[in-house]
Amino acid sequence: VMKLENRGNDKVSFNFDPLKYDKYFTIEPTSGEVQPGSKFEVNFIFDPKDYKSRNEVEDETKINYLYGGSQLIKLRGSVPPSEVII
Repeated sequence: VMKLENRGNDKVSFNFDPLKYDKYFTIEPTSGEVQPGSKFEVNFIFDPKDYKSRNEVEDETKINYLYGGSQLIKLRGSVPPSEVII
């Protein structure tokens, strides 16, 4: 979860660049507005689905603020090894 806070007196619009590995990562929501004096949560979800490796999956995106630049965000998810207990 990423929390955005608007301490200004005007709304702030934002959007995220597309993900390379959108099969494994999801951003909700991908765009929106943060009203003056309020907070807004963005969820980053990792779902390995059919990813079979024990390695980490990495991706990155940028959050772009209308009239306010952008910021790089790096994402990393890992798949723990499978285990059978008898």
